[in-house]
Amino acid sequence: MASEVQTLDPAGTEGPGPAIAGPAAILAQLRSLGPGRILALGVVALALLGFFAFVLARSLEQPYTLLYGGLAPEDARRIVERLEAAAVPYRLSAGGDAVLVPADRALRLRMDLAEQGLPSGGSVGYELFDDTRAALLDGRLTMVLSHPVEAMARETLATLIRTRLAGPGAGAQSVTLNFDIHTAENI
Repeated sequence: MASEVQTLDPAGTEGPGPAIAGPAAILAQLRSLGPGRILALGVVALALLGFFAFVLARSLEQPYTLLYGGLAPEDARRIVERLEAAAVPYRLSAGGDAVLVPADRALRLRMDLAEQGLPSGGSVGYELFDDTRAALLDGRLTMVLSHPVEAMARETLATLIRTRLAGPGAGAQSVTLNFDIHTAENI
């Protein structure tokens, strides 16, 4: 009776229980399953291993964010050339009109590219992000007001300069900025 262990069943009475499983007992159980079930277990184990490797790889991947969207092909080409020259990893959208870069470098890259006059055309500042566009399409948002940040910064600085040059007696300054209204029908 060395291979049996006394256990309590749900009613609380003692009785013989299963033997403590060692490596030999596990191998015996596997042999009793047959080759078909062992193959199925192996396939499931490989699939799980592959799934967890994929999840781990995706979680360790650096997040990318939109650098510029709605670009003209010429602007996209020039931006990509500058990114390659600076050895910055990037992703280009399928249509070639949006450039994504690592999220932690996006703001600095926007400033650097703006110093170089890039992008030179298009509707910089008016573009919608993918999440906003999706929210408009599925009804989570009904309307989005879009202000061009670059134009707002340019006008604010110009107003500050005009005010400084005019002096304290010049009076109040006022600037009107354009904006776009995006709805599900016009995106």
